[in-house]
Amino acid sequence: MKWHYYLAWFGIKNVFSFFKMGKSSGLENIPENGGVIIASNHISYFDPPILGSYIPREIYYLAKWELFKFKIFGSFLRSVNAIPIKRKVIDRQALIESLEVLKQEKALLVFPEGTRNLRAKLLPPKLGVGKLALEAGVPIVPAHIANSQKPTRAFLSGKPIEVKFGPPIPKSWLEQIPKDKEGYKSVVAEIMQRITKTRTETLKKHPKIAGKISLALKKRYATNPKIKLLISKRMKE
Repeated sequence: MKWHYYLAWFGIKNVFSFFKMGKSSGLENIPENGGVIIASNHISYFDPPILGSYIPREIYYLAKWELFKFKIFGSFLRSVNAIPIKRKVIDRQALIESLEVLKQEKALLVFPEGTRNLRAKLLPPKLGVGKLALEAGVPIVPAHIANSQKPTRAFLSGKPIEVKFGPPIPKSWLEQIPKDKEGYKSVVAEIMQRITKTRTETLKKHPKIAGKISLALKKRYATNPKIKLLISKRMKE
């Protein structure tokens, strides 16, 4: 690991460990070496560093290019392996950089939804992730992160951030998929199905958390003040 990446990785990892703010499972599904894509849901700005702190190898990740407008912050992001990407267009430069990372047998973290999403249902994935996966020809590890919206709340409430990594989509499966638009759709559909499965497994182990998430979402989108009040009372039960 580069020293500045290692300092960030070491610091976040130990803070989470000391204050018991998070827990992970499925780390055995991440290859120790070789190129690999880690595809996760995305609910918070904190997701990249949190996921990175649990992965035992150095990772690169895609971040929206707007964050790089400020030179000092942009330089910092570059120093911890962030790759800028324009989200509303086909960003060929980001694709080239990402492919180069994978060809160098490194790990790349991607968020197929392309933006943060607090809803229970995952957003439609971006086809660029499918193109990247087929061009690189590396295994894809699905991941799911929960409760990362406000890390300090994980400490104060005793409800830890949870990260789970599922079994990888193997290279052998990808090799059977054509490198065209239909192929990209097949790949992203498989990725999202795997992320959903990983999420379901997590919530099955914690039915109370699943119920709280459902209530939180209903409260967020409720418009009637009386309904919001009733939901708030149920959340405190």
